[in-house]
Amino acid sequence: MAHVEAVPTLEEYKANIQHGTTITRSLDKIGENVTNENRHYVKTIAEIILLCARHEIALRGHDETRESLNPGNFRSLLTFIGNHDQIVGKRIKEDPQNAKYTSPEIQNELLGVMGDMVLQTISNEVQRRYLLVARR
Repeated sequence: MAHVEAVPTLEEYKANIQHGTTITRSLDKIGENVTNENRHYVKTIAEIILLCARHEIALRGHDETRESLNPGNFRSLLTFIGNHDQIVGKRIKEDPQNAKYTSPEIQNELLGVMGDMVLQTISNEVQRRYLLVARR
């Protein structure tokens, strides 16, 4: 690298350090954005599953292939939301099939986790009330 090229590079480096924009900080910010997008996407999937469960709506359809005209309620709702939510839309269009968290196994696992959370909440409430009664 010639001296003429090195001086502007050094000045840019100094400015980045002064403003706190280092490579590490930039990478941390990118990682934070990816994490937030992943959380948003998985939360959306969980909310769709919860909505269907609360209203006793079947998640899966008879034919869930990409070409299907009726891919099931879960996939239809996810596509609908993806048309209005940039993060979800990007994930369902661009992610590989095995990274979309849409398989029946994942749906069942999320239902199980949410069921466990409900049971834990009920258990905690019962224990709290029992302690209140026992202290009286």
